[in-house]
Amino acid sequence: MAVAKTTVDGREVSVASVHLSWWDKGFQEEWARIEERFQSIGKPLILAGDFNNPAGREGYQTILASPLKLQDSFQVAQKKQMETIQLDLVSMVGKVMKNLYVLTMFLQAKSGQ
Repeated sequence: MAVAKTTVDGREVSVASVHLSWWDKGFQEEWARIEERFQSIGKPLILAGDFNNPAGREGYQTILASPLKLQDSFQVAQKKQMETIQLDLVSMVGKVMKNLYVLTMFLQAKSGQ
């Protein structure tokens, strides 16, 4: 495991890269050592690498249930993307409604109503 420290927005962050074994080939022992190491550091952690545990499987669930409070960045990004799309749609509908209102006011003024 490669580990580095950096500062992000004034906070020290640990960054690690791992290559873990498959669930039935040693993952549990490796993960226990990783948890122990980073719990003792007590800093935010960015963990990347080859986890050899597909989403939804035992190892994946173990990582997400960890006291390290890690999140799947892919899942977080998808959620943020959906929130952005929803906000964009709301904004777009607002602009359409505003333009429709302006057009309606223009047409009423032109027709003398």
